[in-house]
Amino acid sequence: MEHITTTSEAQTHSDLHESVQASDAISKDYETPVPVGFTSFNALKHRIRRHYELASEYYYSLWGEHIHHGYFLSASDTKEVAQVRLIDLLLDISKLPAGSTVLDVGCGIGGTTRHLAKKHGCTVVGLTISGKQVEMANRLSIEEVTPGDEQVDLGKFVKLGSGKVRYVELDAEKMGDYFADDSNNNSFDCVWISEAMSHLPNKGLCFREASKLLNPGGKLVVADWFRAEDLTDTQMQEDIRPIEDGMLLPPLCSQSEYVSYAKEAGLSVFSKPFDISKEVSKTCFGSEYGGNVFPGVSVPFGVVKLGPDVEAGIDANSGYLPRGRVTGFSMMHESGTGGAPKYGVVSQLPIVGSIDDPLADFSSIRVKDDVASVGYYKSSLASGITVELAATAHAGLYQYTFPTEKQANVLVDVSHFLPSYRKMDTTQAYTSGNFSIFPDGRYEGSGTYNNGWDRAPDWTIFFCGRFDTPVRSSEIFAPGSRSLTRNGMVNTASSQGKLGGLFTFTDNRVVSRVGISFISSDKACNHVDAEIPAKTELQKVVGSTKDAWNTQVLSKITTTEKDSKNLQLLYSSLYGMHLLPSNRTGENPLWTSNEPYYDDILTLWDTHRCTTPLMHILQPTVYEEFIRSMIDIYRHDGYLPDARSSNFNGRTQGGSNADNVLADAYVKGVRGAIDWKDGFKAMIKDAEIVPPNNNDPQAPGSSTKEGRGALPDWHRYGYITSTYTRSVSRATEYSLNDFALYQVASGVGDKANATAYLKRSQNWRNHYNAKAKAHGFSGFVVPKRANGKFEKQDPLDCGGCYWKDAYYEALPYEYTFGAHHDMAHLIKLSGGAETFVKKLDKMFEKGSNPHGDARFEKTIFNPGNEPSFASPYLFNFAGRQDLSVARSRAIARKYYSPTPGGLPGNSDAGAMQSWLLWNMIGLYPLTGQTTFLVSSPWFADLTIDLGSGRKLRVTSTGGESGEQVQSLKVNGKAWEKSWVEWRDVFEKGGTMEFELGKEVKKWAKGEAPPSPAS
Repeated sequence: MEHITTTSEAQTHSDLHESVQASDAISKDYETPVPVGFTSFNALKHRIRRHYELASEYYYSLWGEHIHHGYFLSASDTKEVAQVRLIDLLLDISKLPAGSTVLDVGCGIGGTTRHLAKKHGCTVVGLTISGKQVEMANRLSIEEVTPGDEQVDLGKFVKLGSGKVRYVELDAEKMGDYFADDSNNNSFDCVWISEAMSHLPNKGLCFREASKLLNPGGKLVVADWFRAEDLTDTQMQEDIRPIEDGMLLPPLCSQSEYVSYAKEAGLSVFSKPFDISKEVSKTCFGSEYGGNVFPGVSVPFGVVKLGPDVEAGIDANSGYLPRGRVTGFSMMHESGTGGAPKYGVVSQLPIVGSIDDPLADFSSIRVKDDVASVGYYKSSLASGITVELAATAHAGLYQYTFPTEKQANVLVDVSHFLPSYRKMDTTQAYTSGNFSIFPDGRYEGSGTYNNGWDRAPDWTIFFCGRFDTPVRSSEIFAPGSRSLTRNGMVNTASSQGKLGGLFTFTDNRVVSRVGISFISSDKACNHVDAEIPAKTELQKVVGSTKDAWNTQVLSKITTTEKDSKNLQLLYSSLYGMHLLPSNRTGENPLWTSNEPYYDDILTLWDTHRCTTPLMHILQPTVYEEFIRSMIDIYRHDGYLPDARSSNFNGRTQGGSNADNVLADAYVKGVRGAIDWKDGFKAMIKDAEIVPPNNNDPQAPGSSTKEGRGALPDWHRYGYITSTYTRSVSRATEYSLNDFALYQVASGVGDKANATAYLKRSQNWRNHYNAKAKAHGFSGFVVPKRANGKFEKQDPLDCGGCYWKDAYYEALPYEYTFGAHHDMAHLIKLSGGAETFVKKLDKMFEKGSNPHGDARFEKTIFNPGNEPSFASPYLFNFAGRQDLSVARSRAIARKYYSPTPGGLPGNSDAGAMQSWLLWNMIGLYPLTGQTTFLVSSPWFADLTIDLGSGRKLRVTSTGGESGEQVQSLKVNGKAWEKSWVEWRDVFEKGGTMEFELGKEVKKWAKGEAPPSPAS
């Protein structure tokens, strides 16, 4: 269950805010009563009053003077910082003037009351149902009086700073009549109800009473719990009712119900409902609402990604879902993918009590939000078990705390994996496994699985588990059999059905360490013994993982920025783009090689635009290894991967985009230990040899495993007919792929191939129909028949935009702007720069796509899919760099936030996060070229560590007044081009000094960015 705070504002009303608060367990010395349902609202009021009479002193010692929820923006925030931040947030949203008169309903011991008086100059009356709290509030107020302040002619008030406070013991439902008779205060500029409305039985009455007390133009500010909209009966029973009973709450209201109460009381909405959980960022940034970022524990590019697997009848691509039943905590996951789930294997699940049937369903709901931070993960199960996780590169640590009165068990299920519910023939399957328990209590074994989004054949993972807690008893289970482990004996079993082990413990604290390997269980044991030795404390592993992230990733970009939201976006994005691929060097079961080996490439179709260019800058060593790994995959598997997982290539959504990545590395001077002769051979094979058809039922006409399946048409016609699915989007991508070959051929001195591939890179033009029309503009890429005639096509319709359609994940309108190496020619086809700008700008107009996503205001531009990534920056080619700034910044502001739902689409292994990072830097890369388009930076000072002592420093002045570029200096010299090259700022490092402001200036008077194919 979420621990949340909602906020509303009125006279308005209602700005509802939510904050997921990670808090430690209450002191074990404090006896908490068993949650019991209430029998009447009067009885409930009595219980609340009695509760605060007894507990307020303790709460003060535990939580400080505010005793309310906090607005946590960082894992390092203290409760005091978060609590004050919540007050400041409400002040900001309510626009409450300094010096206002305020009624603080449910004031507790007066922390907020005093803050509003001292820091905001308000005259505040605090109201609470508890006489004990009034006594404490008065005492604390007197303690805060500034020496020398005269407390004269104040009546019942105490002067604090430039404001004053007093406290009243009163039932909030009677406040209207009470203050009507109060000569000191009978009306207020603001009624402030922070974490009290949910405790009030008759909420409609409270809204009406508050409305009576407001001055004209006054505001009602509410910060409280709320329940989600449209919950099922089961969710109400399992999630909401226990919270209501345990927290002494009458039935919880939803946001919309709060708004209705406010309107019924004669108040009008001042600001729309807004959840502040969407401002909370830890490792769960982008983990919900389709972002699918893995929120568990991992080192950068780690093999192990240890986290929860949740069952809710929908695909859990990263294992995690915010709601549902936890089926296990497994060692392997992907991050940010769409398609279908992969992995969720090598699992443990803690359970309590005597276990009659280990094959039964022991899944459990969670009673609190999971706690996720760098290197640490915690879940609280309904059974009373707390699960804490930490991880290294090849091993994971589980720490369980069981209820003391119940038997502690750990279930290891070899047959566990993440299922898919999309009915697309991509769900995984378990085919067989073996499991052994040894006399020292360790377990070893392996599981074999297949399928998933990449449609992989059988693959096997080995594991080795150890317990640092003595095992009382253990057994192996399989369908129809249970085998107890005897002293001094090895217990072993194999099965094609469900298989695993059950371990029982006397202690209520159980620690397990597990290693995995694609080679053998012996190697898995070596990994866990080397990386997490026996008796290693959880916090030591957490600390080591944090250090790895700080030194290897987060320290690569530094800034003087103070805005916490921007900092969360920056560092959460850096985190999210470093989870994949997985560095499996030394863990390749398919061939022996001295080359590095990377797997879980998901996918280059997504990441070649922004992620791999940024990886080159931030992780030059890893990037070179990654290039070498892909070339080695070609040597042994036959083709470069466009995507790969479980040691198997697949699937290819469009072109052979490894070609683009290799070309990008080559033109930017990456050499090292890369064998570019073999690299170019691999690219030529992509361009010339048709891969065998893998008969993918979603796209049966050609291979989706690797290479370019539509080469027969590409070679014969110079375009792709509708014989092949995704014909137009593939043609656009094949053109970019051939441009990549041109770049490398030119570099290695192969003039004949350079000429041929440059010519082929212009083939996208063969799909350009100058007569196709949309929004008054002519000329779009459309399907074409073998006879050379264009098919009729609405530029605003891509059908299902998926495997069997002519366009993949984007509209014809979007793909028309996809040939970034040939933009000058596209501008010419469009009728010149002015028309090009208008046609491009139409993409960002609200309602321009009648079939569009309402989340994105039905624009043609889709921030949730990669084909449109570059579109906001293409104005630079037509002399309107100001529009590139305006459109790209607007997208970043609207669709990215440091929250679990803060990405506009699937993270796609960090693709979304890397797009945002480039926007923050103020540049956009054109993969396969040395060109970077100039936008404008977010920060006054940002430094990127490029390695080997090189740094790029990006500074700006005037950003507080506007984001438009007024002038730019590169390496200390005035710069009048809307682009820079690799050699200008990255090859040896450099500086970029921006002057920003509100005014649109034509500062970029130099030549347009290069169009090498035009």
